[in-house]
Amino acid sequence: AKSYADTQDQKTLTSANNYSDAQDKKTLDSAKNYADSQDQKTLTSANNYADAQDKKTLTSANNYADTQDQKTLTSANNYADTQDQKTLTSANSYSDVQDKKTLDSAKSYTDTQDSMLQNQITNNSNNISSLSQRVDDLSNRVDKVGALSAAMTALAPLDYDPQAPTQISVGAGTYGGSQAVAIGVYHYANKDTLYNAAWSISGSEQMGRVGATWRVGRPHHPKEVAVTTDKHTSEIQLTASPAPESKEAVAPATATQETQEKTVSTAEENTK
Repeated sequence: AKSYADTQDQKTLTSANNYSDAQDKKTLDSAKNYADSQDQKTLTSANNYADAQDKKTLTSANNYADTQDQKTLTSANNYADTQDQKTLTSANSYSDVQDKKTLDSAKSYTDTQDSMLQNQITNNSNNISSLSQRVDDLSNRVDKVGALSAAMTALAPLDYDPQAPTQISVGAGTYGGSQAVAIGVYHYANKDTLYNAAWSISGSEQMGRVGATWRVGRPHHPKEVAVTTDKHTSEIQLTASPAPESKEAVAPATATQETQEKTVSTAEENTK
């Protein structure tokens, strides 16, 4: 009975253990399955929540970052625009100032050069006008000098006359449209010495001269002149009278020559 009871107890225990193990296994499996299912749900829910939160966080972060980036970009752009505007304004102002300085300097230099050039042109024009006037004056003076010379040339002395040794001569001349008159004085100191002085005028121009003339060489004495014909021979002697010591006794050379020529002519007629 004891052995049987032990056997039955053993069977019952084994059966109970097996059942308990089976139930425990079922319960464990069910619990595991439930836990796994719940864990999966929880994980899925957590993942979904985390994903949703991460997405929200990412979206919020992206939005914030975009907003901040936009603000930063806008601020940077505004700052850059402001700085660029300041730089541009400063550059424009500097350029305007430098351009004005350059323009003023160029204008001043140009005005100075123009003034100098204008002064040079004016000076050249004045010099040309002055030169033209001087040339005209010189031309007028040359014309007057020509007229003065022509008037001087018109003066001429007469032959020597011991009774009237002093002579006065007048003359007139013209040249290039200018006219002049002249007056001269001639005085024979003796038959071999003549002094002269002359003065001429043409407008504001005047000309004067003084001079002296001396006769040089031996006096001329005519030789004897002989005229011979077939019938007879006639000898005619022509001799110049010796010059007297006084001036009144000296005859002009021209009169002596004319007398000699007349004597020769008469002698030739007589021989014929």
